[in-house]
Amino acid sequence: MAFKTLQNTIESLLKKDSPFLYLATISKDQKPSVRCIVFRYFGINSLLFVTDIRSQKVNHILSNQHAEIAWYFYNQRIQLRIPCVCSLLVSPNHSLGNSNSKAVVIDEEIRLKLWNEISPSTRAQYSWPNPMPNNESSESKVYKDTLLIGDAECAEALNNFVVLVAKPTEYEYLDLNVSPLMPITSTL
Repeated sequence: MAFKTLQNTIESLLKKDSPFLYLATISKDQKPSVRCIVFRYFGINSLLFVTDIRSQKVNHILSNQHAEIAWYFYNQRIQLRIPCVCSLLVSPNHSLGNSNSKAVVIDEEIRLKLWNEISPSTRAQYSWPNPMPNNESSESKVYKDTLLIGDAECAEALNNFVVLVAKPTEYEYLDLNVSPLMPITSTL
C-alpha cells in the first residue's frame, strides 16, 4: 500500500513537472556518483529506468546495489528523496547474464517490452561507441540517429540495453511551500 501512495504522488507531480531526476550510486572505491536520468515506467513496487550496460552506473550497482534518487519538482516546489536497492535486467546473451551477482536479473519479457516502447532515436544510442569516459575510440564515422526493430545493428544495441530496477525502501516528501519545512518520511 505504501508504494502505491508513492506511485500516486509521483504520477500527480508529473502532470505539471519533468521526468528528470538524479540517481546517486557508490563506486567500487566507495565514492558517490550522481547523474541525471529520465524516469520511464513503474514496475511492481519499483521505478524503472533504461540504461546502457557499458555505463558507470551499471558497474556501481554491480558492486553496491544501494542507491538514492533525488527528484525536485520545480513547478510545484516538492522534493522527493528515495533510498532504494537496485537490480539490472540484462540480456541473457550478454556475459553479465551468466553472472552470479545478486544485482543481475534475467527478465526478457519486461526488457523487450521497454525496448519496444522507446523511440527509434533512443534505441540507436545503444549501438553507438562505448559511452565510458576513457573510451579511446577516435572513429569519425557517422552513426545512425534512429534504429528500427530489425535493423542489422539492432541485436548489438539490444544486448547493450539494460533496465535498471530501483526498489524504494522508504521515501521522504518535502513541500518547500510550507514553513517551517517538515519532511515526511514513509517506510516501504
